[in-house]
Amino acid sequence: MRGGTYRITEDTALIRSGKPVRLYGASITSGATAAKVSFRNGTAATDTLIYEGHGEPNLTVDATDIPAEGIFFPAGLFVDIDANATAVVCFAELVTG
Repeated sequence: MRGGTYRITEDTALIRSGKPVRLYGASITSGATAAKVSFRNGTAATDTLIYEGHGEPNLTVDATDIPAEGIFFPAGLFVDIDANATAVVCFAELVTG
C-alpha cells in the first residue's frame, strides 16, 4: 500500500486518479471565512459526495469524525476545496490487491 500525507491547495484527484483510496484524516486551513471541503468518490467535482469537512475562520481544523478504519473511496478520491480553504492536508493511502 502506498500511503502518506498530502498537502492540497486546489481541487485534485488524490494519489492516483481513479484508483481506490482510503482516507484516514484531514486538516482544513481556512482564510477569513470558514472553508468547506468535499471528498468525492471518483475523479471529478461532480462525482458522488462521500464526506464533507468544514473549517473555522482563520484556523486549522482536524476532521475528527473520520473513523479509525478510514473512509474508502473505491473509484478514487477527488478533493474539492472551496475558495475559502488555504490548504487541506490529507492522510490517505492507495489501496491495492
